Amino acid sequence: MGYVMTDEELKRYFPNASASCIRRNQADAGRVCANHEKPTQGYALVSAAPRKGKGRKGAVLGATRCRIQFRVFSQRPADWDGYSVKEIQDCLVHAGLLDEDGWDILSGEVISEKAYSAESCRTEILIERLP
Repeated sequence: MGYVMTDEELKRYFPNASASCIRRNQADAGRVCANHEKPTQGYALVSAAPRKGKGRKGAVLGATRCRIQFRVFSQRPADWDGYSVKEIQDCLVHAGLLDEDGWDILSGEVISEKAYSAESCRTEILIERLP
């Protein structure tokens, strides 16, 4: 069956857990949840942005090469590689501001800046079309 945590251990690891949560986890401890149905194959919540004409898979014919710069102003700046901008790029493609975000179409950088107040925290995005 495997190791089963005591109520005290559950409360120590999850101090804000409700009594019903602890009872439920104590009852399910050590069991494999095979009684749950496997999720059915779902569909995307949002359909992909319409493409003009496709050459290779995912590429837009005649897509304009771009350079994108993310300037992140934060009170506690992280290293430049500590920011995830993939989701933002996908949204820019979906909104039609970028033709494509593939490596051969888009190049970019992330710059981390110090913000000295909560009101000045923001992310600026600069998109430059390349010849």
